[in-house]
Amino acid sequence: MAKIRIAIDLYSLALLIASTGVKYITAKDLSALLGVSTRTAGKIMAKMERMGLIKRYSNQTYMVTHNLHINSARSDHKP
Repeated sequence: MAKIRIAIDLYSLALLIASTGVKYITAKDLSALLGVSTRTAGKIMAKMERMGLIKRYSNQTYMVTHNLHINSARSDHKP
């Protein structure tokens, strides 16, 4: 199987998730949204957590941080 690499703007992804009104998300949810494996989705979510975009809520669930809503017009963000 051939592998490809893509770049994802994680801040924009977090904004997209927040804009849907979702407060909690799992790797399974994100994998369905992006069309990737749950393992890949879990890696993406771990990176988003390190960036402060989401926060671990339970073993398999993350919560979109309140910071994201407040700072959605972040001046240093480049699309």
